[in-house]
Amino acid sequence: MTMNHPIQLLLVCVLAGACHCAGADSTAGGSFEAWQRHRDAMAADSSVARFYTFENVEGGAVAATGADAPMNFQVQKKAGAPAETLGVVPGRWAQKKAVRLDAGWLVGPAFSVGKAFTIEAWMRWNGPGAHRGNDGATNGTLLALGNGYWEGLRLTTGYPEKHISFEIGRPKPSHSIGTHTGAVSDGLWHHLAATWDGGTMRLYVDGMAAASEPF
Repeated sequence: MTMNHPIQLLLVCVLAGACHCAGADSTAGGSFEAWQRHRDAMAADSSVARFYTFENVEGGAVAATGADAPMNFQVQKKAGAPAETLGVVPGRWAQKKAVRLDAGWLVGPAFSVGKAFTIEAWMRWNGPGAHRGNDGATNGTLLALGNGYWEGLRLTTGYPEKHISFEIGRPKPSHSIGTHTGAVSDGLWHHLAATWDGGTMRLYVDGMAAASEPF
């Protein structure tokens, strides 16, 4: 899947088999030292399925903290679109790296989650980007396990609405069920968390409840 507007990611973690407090996790962004403590706690948490901090980026690969499951950069080649390499840019603090994605994406080994999980990330987006999707679409994918429509799950973004959507797929003839936030501002770092406890899907932005849907 392509990322059709430039998004910078500071960290991504998926916690399988647990539904953590998204509001508490968002406070880890208050300072670099607080983030380091949060990073170390996540790396030691056995319920964490994947944790990417983007501190170790080499040759287009991003190492996972505490797991042998690196993500590799790929790009959607499209006539007339400029070539893109994995961009490493300053993050939320001077000591912290982030990655910049537009026409490309990061892909890693698949894994499963149970009926209780949290996905969290620090992200900053910057307009709709130069690379368009099918039929000129200006939406993009933050994270997907499976296609997120008939299976798995996905977090997506949309322009011009500037919302973030969370969907869980269901087998045919049904399709995904989802919820989305209101507008999320450009050019600023935001903490995003998506949770499911087996009964309700929830989205949090900067520690505040932003959307929910029974499922």
